[in-house]
Amino acid sequence: MASRRALAPSALRLAPAIRPSRPILSMAAPAATRPSTLGALGARCYSKDRPPRAMATGPRPGWSKEQMEIRLAVRAGLQPQPKEEPDEHEEEPDEHEEAPRPESRIWTFVEMKKLINERRADPSKINEDNIVIIDVREPKELMLLGKIPSAINIPITSAVQSFHLEPQDFEEMYGFKQPDKDAELVFYCKSGVRARGAAQLARHAGWKKTGEFPGSWDQWMERRGLSETVEDPREPYYSYRY
Repeated sequence: MASRRALAPSALRLAPAIRPSRPILSMAAPAATRPSTLGALGARCYSKDRPPRAMATGPRPGWSKEQMEIRLAVRAGLQPQPKEEPDEHEEEPDEHEEAPRPESRIWTFVEMKKLINERRADPSKINEDNIVIIDVREPKELMLLGKIPSAINIPITSAVQSFHLEPQDFEEMYGFKQPDKDAELVFYCKSGVRARGAAQLARHAGWKKTGEFPGSWDQWMERRGLSETVEDPREPYYSYRY
């Protein structure tokens, strides 16, 4: 027993001299050193001082909701869409179904000038050529600036109902006869925008021949076409005042 107690102090004296050949990883290492130490072992870890970043699932900073929707829509459009299988029960188009109405004929400045010169030389051609020139600007615009000779005035603001009126009601409203359904209607305005809309309204109401002068009044004046003064837009279109 005495010999065992004698060995204990000597073992304690030798303990500090025993050192491991490799450093032992201490789990109590400072938090700041954990990423570098464990990173060498292939592990991903984070310190409590630097929490992991959240995944970017929301919109980017500074993006509006509309921008995000546009971006998502563009991405969706780039994805291949599944092909629709043909419907076996789908009805074939009717051969007797009414064909879509053709678009308007486009009139150039040269064509308009030729038409006006012919009518000026022989006013009887107004009723013979079966062409009706329609100015769709507002009456005050005509009285202020004038109009293309022989044109009648059907403002675009009232054209929606005007083309669907009965001939008698139309004449009472405007003071001149409603153009025949087989006549070619040539529309113009200031720059061509309203003329395009009026031509569509006329085709929808049953006129099959419609034309547009895209240059309209701006081009007519720029190229010094003949103009007609207007005192009353309801005056019949076959009267001239150059």
